Amino acid sequence: MKSEEIKELFKQFESIVCEYNKVECWSARELYPLLGYSQWRNFLSII
Repeated sequence: MKSEEIKELFKQFESIVCEYNKVECWSARELYPLLGYSQWRNFLSII
């Protein structure tokens, strides 16, 4: 993977971070498209 691609993915990943009790976390519903899943129902089976 190219450095530019990694930087862009990192930027997208960080843009959806939430903080809960001072701990960073991510919503699965916001995360699945970044991981290449086109539908929530396909991603749901891996969590």
